[in-house]
Amino acid sequence: MNKDLPEYILLTGGKNNCGDFLIKHRAKELLKQLRPDRSFQDWDAWHQITDDDLEVINNSKALVLTGGPAIQTQMYPLVYPLTDNLSKIKVPIICFGLGAKPNSTILELGHSHKLSNRTLDLLDRINQSGHISSVRDYVTARLLEKYGFYNFTTTGCPALYSLTNQSNQTTPDIRRITFSTSANFAHDKNLESQMKRIILSLSEIAGTTLNVAFHHSLDSTYLNTHNANSKLFYKQRELKEWLDRINVPCIDISGSVDNMLDLYSQTDIHVGYRVHAHILMCSWAKDSILIAEDGRSTALKEVISSEILNAYEYKHFSISKKLERLTGSFITLRKVSSMVPERICKTVKQIIDKNHHESKRVSALINTQLNVMKDFIRQMP
Repeated sequence: MNKDLPEYILLTGGKNNCGDFLIKHRAKELLKQLRPDRSFQDWDAWHQITDDDLEVINNSKALVLTGGPAIQTQMYPLVYPLTDNLSKIKVPIICFGLGAKPNSTILELGHSHKLSNRTLDLLDRINQSGHISSVRDYVTARLLEKYGFYNFTTTGCPALYSLTNQSNQTTPDIRRITFSTSANFAHDKNLESQMKRIILSLSEIAGTTLNVAFHHSLDSTYLNTHNANSKLFYKQRELKEWLDRINVPCIDISGSVDNMLDLYSQTDIHVGYRVHAHILMCSWAKDSILIAEDGRSTALKEVISSEILNAYEYKHFSISKKLERLTGSFITLRKVSSMVPERICKTVKQIIDKNHHESKRVSALINTQLNVMKDFIRQMP
């Protein structure tokens, strides 16, 4: 990177989850190719900005909030501590593929969560920057529009775009399946049961080899990372012991992008819960089935129309007229779907039999969406 060029300061979220490292890797590749007139520095998003940092930022062209589900209730100051006074930042603040983090997999509820007053202050500052910002999906765009912010374009996640195809050629008569584990199973026994049923079903498909990928670390060093989820760590260790007992191999690909790229480049079919495993495979026009455990996955389906199954099924119940006026026309109860393992195995067999053609269609949609991303990057300061 040419240090003599005007630069961007990127705030990125890579801690332990390899998917976060994929976002920053792909974001940087996009900038290198589309903005060769700029250099950049990559800073950890969760660190408080010091006075010395402010001097560097204010001598840059823009502060770029890069990728991830950052548009949350407490986006500022919990996701981005930044500085106690946003007016100290003199350059434009721009979002680069940020998304909301809705818990519900019901698409219509994705834009219903609240944003704090301080978060609205930051978003207003971004909205008034004089430059368009980018969001990951239409659910996020609708959320921002609800609060009166219209200076955003839906580009998709930076990780969707592979400017050079790094995937390996696969052998037609060998079907290597990689299964990515749930992020939420540590808090939901029924989701854990669904996940195990899928793994057992996949392990019995003739002519295939199955590997299970952990995107968060199995090593205890994970517990020292910022905001580590200790319950997930211990449940992952239990899951690994179960996999050992049933003789299904597994691999820890956390902590960087390299192991992730290597594993999935050698994978024919991805099945699982990790959004960025699905995004990576789709970016290479390879087969992938994503199981939606939160609203990020169902929001992605609106952008690239890929193979995404809801982990849950829902029942709607009518309620009294009085409650309707207070809460809406119905209430919704959800439970983990018992049909997902069967539907996945059916789809995987269709892929093996070459009666499934989603990957090429999805790849064409990604290429179309890339034009929106290119327009966004080229208008950055």
